Amino acid sequence: MSPPPVKVTREDISEAALRLVRQCGAESLNARNLAVALGCSTQPIFTQFATMEELRSAVHARADAYQSAYLTERTVLDHDVMASFGLAFVDFALAEPNLFRFLTSYSNVEDMAQVATSQDCNGQDVDVIRALVATDDESANAVFLDMWLYVSGLAAALVANQIELDRDQVTAMVTRIGRLLTTTEPTT
Repeated sequence: MSPPPVKVTREDISEAALRLVRQCGAESLNARNLAVALGCSTQPIFTQFATMEELRSAVHARADAYQSAYLTERTVLDHDVMASFGLAFVDFALAEPNLFRFLTSYSNVEDMAQVATSQDCNGQDVDVIRALVATDDESANAVFLDMWLYVSGLAAALVANQIELDRDQVTAMVTRIGRLLTTTEPTT
């Protein structure tokens, strides 16, 4: 006799966990809350994921893919790619504050700078930056990292309500730093 079909799949669990993080924040991600969201006991969760850390890692991968799609969809690859990327990044943080906090505070990532400049993360942007200002990948990655660090800090301050800026102010700031980064010779 074959085993009964799996009613709650790994995909179902990680999707529900992502929704939970988006709606309630990373601190709400636990087996009990997830079981309630799925309408099941905790058993299917631990059947599909050996540990909560394994689940968090799967949720992080989904959140990262969601953010990457968001940024790709909203980043215009033209002469103002840096400003376009920066504004899309800030928009993501403001539209998805819980997900932004989860992505920027997830402790299983060893070096966020390395992740931010990986080809998987910004391949198209680095190609455009290289065409605009940099002659090599290292210089393009340095420019991208500078912008990523700037908009990460700006977005974090906005999400934490540490500063109050309207859209025009944010646009001016991000455009200004984008132009500065793409009109000066990058130092690595």
